[in-house]
Amino acid sequence: MGRWLAGLVACAVLGACAAPRAAPEAPAASARLSGTVVWRAAAPLAGDAVLKVWLQDLSSTVAPVDYLAETELRAPLVPPMPFTLRYDPARVVPGHRLVLLVKIIQGDRIRYTNATRFPVITAGCLADCEVALEAM
Repeated sequence: MGRWLAGLVACAVLGACAAPRAAPEAPAASARLSGTVVWRAAAPLAGDAVLKVWLQDLSSTVAPVDYLAETELRAPLVPPMPFTLRYDPARVVPGHRLVLLVKIIQGDRIRYTNATRFPVITAGCLADCEVALEAM
């Protein structure tokens, strides 16, 4: 048992003297998906209106939706409203169904949303996407 303990102490001492470990790798470079959101509005949405854009992976039928990116823009919101989503391209699985979900929320009410799925990246828009919203 004495040898085992001596060996353990020697490993601890040598380990402490070893070169420091490299810092964890920085996150993968981010990619961008940009575009504009359009809707019919009589006047700009002001006050507490928020435009939210999510990049979703809808491929799994059993797991919850995987949100790959999100951005939000605050009032005043005037169409067309430009947006840019930054996402990690390493999380994009070829063949998966990626879509944008876009909503304008004012207070606790969804005022506008995209009524149909908007495919992007793997089977749709790659840049300068124009998402049309409908009133709720």
